[in-house]
Amino acid sequence: MTQFYVYMNQVGEASSGRIVLDDIRAAAGDAEPVLPGAPGGPGDAEPSIIEDFEGYADDAALRAGWTRPGATAISLSAENKSTGDFGGAFPYTAGFDEFQRAIAADWSQLDELSMWVAPDANDQRITLQLVAGGNFYDATVQLTGIEPVNVTIPFSDFVPSQFQGRDTALRLTPTELRTATSLAMFIEDSPAAAVPATGVLYFDDLVARATQEAPTDPTDPVDPTDPTDPVDPTDPVDPSDPTVPLDPTDPAVPSGPTGPISPSDPAVPTNPIGPTAPAGAPGSTGGSAGSGASAANDGELAFTGGDGNLVTALGFGAMVVLLLGAALTLIARRSKLS
Repeated sequence: MTQFYVYMNQVGEASSGRIVLDDIRAAAGDAEPVLPGAPGGPGDAEPSIIEDFEGYADDAALRAGWTRPGATAISLSAENKSTGDFGGAFPYTAGFDEFQRAIAADWSQLDELSMWVAPDANDQRITLQLVAGGNFYDATVQLTGIEPVNVTIPFSDFVPSQFQGRDTALRLTPTELRTATSLAMFIEDSPAAAVPATGVLYFDDLVARATQEAPTDPTDPVDPTDPTDPVDPTDPVDPSDPTVPLDPTDPAVPSGPTGPISPSDPAVPTNPIGPTAPAGAPGSTGGSAGSGASAANDGELAFTGGDGNLVTALGFGAMVVLLLGAALTLIARRSKLS
């Protein structure tokens, strides 16, 4: 297609006026035109691919999409990539080279750049220069080692380029990001380099996107995906299945009778000195069931019969008192008779 015309025909009575047109584009097949800001069109939060190195017929086709001096030497790499079939090889010489990719996108709902980079052990720096809304902004990444890395740069990290002389406190705005027009990459030696370096950096998946965050469950921010044991406010110590709730009148003893522990509780026998107590246990007779005696409380004797029942008698002092009382009663009666 070499030309495109727009005809405005008058319908009805002749009149004059002005019609403003914008964002004229060609759509594939029978697809409906997409308006700016609509889902799938400019201005939505879907990732915007800057370069993924896929779909090129050869290196020449790749170079046609990049400008600046370094672009003449870039090439596709099937060995060094993050995803898909190819990554891109970007050679540099004498410690410096520059590359630029044209963009025509609305990034007003996006907030970071992401890319995969394979360093070459020369510890090079990459300065990314983004042009948006007619203004230039820079952000620098320092590479180390040789292991591939995924680099993420928030738009808030971009600062005005020095050559424009703008306030360095300014940051990219959504209004500027509505018209992102180019991204340049400057590969340069780090300040610590003793001599200019020559090498190759590999890139893949250059993307503008919205911040990647894990969803949070407001009902349980500690375990947002699947809380298995939510806290029971009535018993936070054992929320899932409290087997013995505490008795508020006596926290040391499980709820039930507030007096002595029930005989149904096998953990505390009711007769530690009887025949059911183990041999040698404190208070035990030390033998099997049968007749015997052992000391109990002061002034009291405890006996066990053959049937295992506990028989309690008064102490020796109490028996003497009873005998004296009976004798005195007998003497009094005899005195009356005589």
